Amino acid sequence: MVAVNAVIFAWAHVFFLNGVAPALSLVAGWLLADTWRKTRDFRLVCIEHALYGQFVFTSGIGWFFYTGSVRSLEQLGS
Repeated sequence: MVAVNAVIFAWAHVFFLNGVAPALSLVAGWLLADTWRKTRDFRLVCIEHALYGQFVFTSGIGWFFYTGSVRSLEQLGS
């Protein structure tokens, strides 16, 4: 079930139209699902998700997880 959850979490990030977002989301989804499996604490999973999000944006790769990236890729195709 952890693997299924990770794939669904990655699929939820496909709309950013780049390969980086789903790939990193697959790893994060696995970690989040594993935390849920171990603790059954939704608050802890939410905090972990928020911390991963903060890391992504403060590390400089947040562009891949921002809707602006979808617009930019559409402009490249024109």
